[in-house]
Order: sequence, then structure tokens, then C-alpha cells
Amino acid sequence: MLTCNTTVDMLTYNTPVDMLTCNTTVDMLTYNTTVDMVTCNASVDMLTCKTTVDMLTCNTTVDMLTCNTTADMVTVNTKADMLTCNTTVDMLTCNTTVDMLTCNTTVDMLTCNTTVDMLPCNTTVDMLTRNTTVDVLRTPQL
Repeated sequence: MLTCNTTVDMLTYNTPVDMLTCNTTVDMLTYNTTVDMVTCNASVDMLTCKTTVDMLTCNTTVDMLTCNTTADMVTVNTKADMLTCNTTVDMLTCNTTVDMLTCNTTVDMLTCNTTVDMLPCNTTVDMLTRNTTVDVLRTPQL
């Protein structure tokens, strides 16, 4: 979710995630799940403060897609087109909706028991709870 060569700690304060570059590894929810999301060597600490890029604190700037788009993820009610479909993202407020890659996915980044369809269609991800289920690379259903 950031730029190239950044670190992402999504949920467990220390999980590595490479969201927008190639050959990436992501430990998203279960503290040990690995996922190659989109691009390479991007990392961010999404839920804790004082990180390379602290998504939840104010005045953080993030290059969301190809190391060229800039977005202020920490301002309330921010909208961003994350990858393809005109998606809307309110990263810091509850009940946010995000179309991360292709499908109309919904993401509640800051509240518990959130569901996320990260890559293909119909993938569910509980981003803020431990016992989460993730099927990130499943083939989209027709």
C-alpha cells in the first residue's frame, strides 16, 4: 500500500506485507499466512503508530499504486482509486469500502470483524481479528 521498498505491518504489529509490488510476501491475519499480493517490496504498519508509514496517524503520505500516485491516507474521509475500478477508500473511518484489485470488495480497515475481497472475487479476510479466514488467490467464480 505504499511505495517500493517499504514495510507493512498490517495487523499483528510485526507482520510483513508487500502489497503493491511483485513477488511479495504477506502475513495478513493469521500471523503466518503468506500472500503475494501485487507488487514488490512495499511495507506498511497499518494498525500501529510509529511505523515506516503509519497509516493511522495524521499527515502520512503514501504512494498507493505504482510509486507515483500520492495519497494522504490518514485524513478522515479520504477517497482513493486503489487499483482499477473507481474505488472509494475511507481508511481512517469505520465502515469503509474499498475495491482493492478487481472485484467490488468491501473493507473496514479500522474496525474488527472486517471482510475484504483482496485479489480475486469472493475472498474473505478478517483484517483485525486473529481467527481470520483468507482465500486470497482463489479463482474468481463465474
